[in-house]
Amino acid sequence: MSPALALHAGRHELHARLSERERWLSTAFDHTWDAAVMVGRDGHTRALNRAAQEWFQTTHHLAVGRAVNEWVRLLSVPDRKPIRFPWSGGPVETPKAGCIVHGDGRERWVSYRIVPVEGTKGGITDTFLILHDESWRQQHEQDLGRLHRLEPLALLAGGLAHDFNNFLTAVVGNLQLAKAMVVNADAHAALKDAEAACRAAAGTAKQLLRFVRGGHPVCRIQSVGEVVQEVARFATAGTPLRLEIALDPELALVSFDQDQMNQVVQNLALNAVQVLPQGGTLRIAGRNVVASHDALPVELGAKAGARFVRIDFSDNGPGIAPENLVRIFEPFFTTKPAGQGLGLAVCYSIVRQHGGLLTVTSKPGAGSTFTLFLPSADGPVTPEESAPSPAVKARLARILLVEDEEPVRRLTTKLLASLGYRVTAADDGERAMQAYHEARTAGDEFDVVITDLTLRGGIGGREIAAAIRTANPEARVVVTSGFFDQPLLSEYCEYGFCGALRKPYLIQDLQSAVQKALET
Repeated sequence: MSPALALHAGRHELHARLSERERWLSTAFDHTWDAAVMVGRDGHTRALNRAAQEWFQTTHHLAVGRAVNEWVRLLSVPDRKPIRFPWSGGPVETPKAGCIVHGDGRERWVSYRIVPVEGTKGGITDTFLILHDESWRQQHEQDLGRLHRLEPLALLAGGLAHDFNNFLTAVVGNLQLAKAMVVNADAHAALKDAEAACRAAAGTAKQLLRFVRGGHPVCRIQSVGEVVQEVARFATAGTPLRLEIALDPELALVSFDQDQMNQVVQNLALNAVQVLPQGGTLRIAGRNVVASHDALPVELGAKAGARFVRIDFSDNGPGIAPENLVRIFEPFFTTKPAGQGLGLAVCYSIVRQHGGLLTVTSKPGAGSTFTLFLPSADGPVTPEESAPSPAVKARLARILLVEDEEPVRRLTTKLLASLGYRVTAADDGERAMQAYHEARTAGDEFDVVITDLTLRGGIGGREIAAAIRTANPEARVVVTSGFFDQPLLSEYCEYGFCGALRKPYLIQDLQSAVQKALET
C-alpha cells in the first residue's frame, strides 16, 4: 500500500473512531438522570440533555441560542437569591446547594456543579452546568426535623393520654347514666350536649396522638373509591360547594384502616369547603399509576413497577401562598382564625402510616390540589367482622372488672350492672387473680374478665390475661386502654384477649364487647 493510501486509510479509521466516540458521548449526555446544560462563553445555551428539557419544560430547539439566564432560574440556598451566569465566576468543583424554579412555580432542590471545558488550543471554550436532584434529601431532612421537633410533644402526649381518656370515660359514662335518670327535656338536652362535647374532646386528643405517635392502623383490603365517594359527599352536603367525582371504574383495591381513611377524606373535603365559603368546585379524580411509567414523587421511594392509587382533590379556591405552602403539613400551623392546625398534619401522618404520600401543589389565585398516593393491594376484599348478636347466656353473666382508676371502676361497674351483669371489681392485678381463683374454686367462675392494660405497680393487663388463660384456656378476657394507638388493641388476639375497648367508651361499646366475648 502506498504511503498516500495508508494515510487515507488511517484518517478514515480515525474519523470512524471519533464518530463512534461522539455518538457514545452524545448518548451518555442525553440519557443521564442529572440535568446538564452546555453554556458558551457568551452565556448563551449551546446544548441541553433530555433531563434538563423535562426539568425546565423546554425543548432543545427553544433553548439553544438563548441566554441561559432567560430560562434557567437558579436560586442560592438558604438566602434564595437569583444566581446568574457565570454563577460563581469560575468552576465549582464541590457541589453547591441550590434551588431551581419550574415554569409553573414549583421548586426543586438541587446540588449543582460548574465544569469548564478546555479548547484544543487551551483556554475555556464552554461551561457545563450539571444539576443533581436533591428533593428526596430535602424531604428526608424535613421529616427528620419534624420528628425531632415532635419528640418532646410525643412524650408529653403519650404520658397524658391514659389519664385524659380515663377522665373522659368517667365523665361520658356518668352523663349517659344521668340521661337515663332525668325526665326534664331541657336537662336531657343539656346532658346530651355535654356528652357530645366530651366526645369531641376525645376526638381532638386522638388527632393529636395520631400525629405525634402515628397510630396503628387496622387495615383490610377494600375499595378506597367507595370511601372517597361516600365521605366526600357527606362532608360537602348542605354546603354551597359543587362536588365533581371522576374515579376510574377499574380503580385498584387498597389495604387501609377504614376510620383513619374516613378522616383523611373528610379533612381534605372540609378543607375545600372552608376555603370556598361562598361556593366553588371540588373535583376529585382517581386513577391507577405505576412507578417508572407515571411520574411519581421521589419521596414515595417506589421501585420500578410498584402500583399505586392516585386521588387528586382539586379546588378552585384562592390557592396557598408560597411561604405557607412549605408549612402546610406542620402541626398547629393554620391560616384559619378558628383552626387547630391538626387536620392536614394528621392526614399526612395517616397516609405515611399506610405506606403512601400526601402532597400539595398550589398557586395563589389558581386553586390547590392535594394528591393522595396509596399502594395498591393484591388479593380479594377482606370481609368485615360480623357484629355479635344480642343474645346472651340464659343466666346472668358474671364479670370481673380490673381497673385501678376509682372513678372509672365505679362508673363501669354501674354501667355493667345497668346492663344486667353481675360485677366484681378489683383495683390491681393481685386482687384480680385472687378473686378469679376463688370464684373458680367456688364453682361460680367469671364469664368475662375486663382489665385495663396499664395498672399502677405490679401485674398489668397482659400478665393478668396470661395467668388466667394458663389456669383456664377457655377464659374470655377483654382489654381496655386509654392509649388508643397501642398495637395490642388492634392485634389483641395475638396477646390472649378476645376483645378490646378504647377509652373513652360508651355504654353501647361496653355492651357490644361483653356480648362478643360471651359468644366467643
